[in-house]
Amino acid sequence: MNNKTLHSFFLWFLGCCGFVVFLYFGVFSYDGETIYLWDYAPKLFKDTKTSLYLIVPAIALTSVFVALIFVGRYLLLQVSWGRNTLLFIANNLPTVFSSIPLFITAIIFIRYFHLDTIHSYNFFYGIACLALFNVGYLYRKLDACLGQQLQKPYVAYAKSLGISQKDIFYYYVFPGLVPHIFSTLRELLPHIIVESIVIEYTFSYNALLRSAVQALQYDNWHYLFIFFYVMILWISFFEIVCRTIENKYQVKVS
Repeated sequence: MNNKTLHSFFLWFLGCCGFVVFLYFGVFSYDGETIYLWDYAPKLFKDTKTSLYLIVPAIALTSVFVALIFVGRYLLLQVSWGRNTLLFIANNLPTVFSSIPLFITAIIFIRYFHLDTIHSYNFFYGIACLALFNVGYLYRKLDACLGQQLQKPYVAYAKSLGISQKDIFYYYVFPGLVPHIFSTLRELLPHIIVESIVIEYTFSYNALLRSAVQALQYDNWHYLFIFFYVMILWISFFEIVCRTIENKYQVKVS
């Protein structure tokens, strides 16, 4: 871990400490009423935990779906009968999933599986909705990056030496693909955060983004400010972690 990364983590830690101090000591007067920000803490922590249960697994499941499609494509290359048709389906399936609006997928899950959205959170279905909707974006980005990696001179040189495709991918292609994977995940996070609002309302989750929208509706600017502070801390942490991994592999490839 280089000094720049340590500096970034240190600044993020200071931001967390500042948030705790601000939340604990924050006192405001509004319309003749004294508002203690610490009173928001129990709801804030609970809503944040609910949102994390939704957003983080959604990113992971999207990655798993994309990985399965790439593995399926590789296996289909070994098939002789109907290979072109099956590859066409595999390449276009992510686009089909991403073209279906989130709330429609959610309603289909609710109706087909007879989900109780009042007394049960049904997290898996909400996570699946987000993952299916974003699988097309992640797949297209990584497929383009994979095509670029396969055209690198050192990959062509490895092929000329007769190295197996498995070893070429593991030792030459994948290390160069890792930075692109994490840079794409950084881009994907804001998309999933915004899209999760639809899922939170459809499945009746009492989560952070839904509570922020309600705070905006009722002019609760104090809670809204806290919400933005929390979101900045979330995104900055994810950004730092992803950039750390990107830089590590970029150094190896060079």
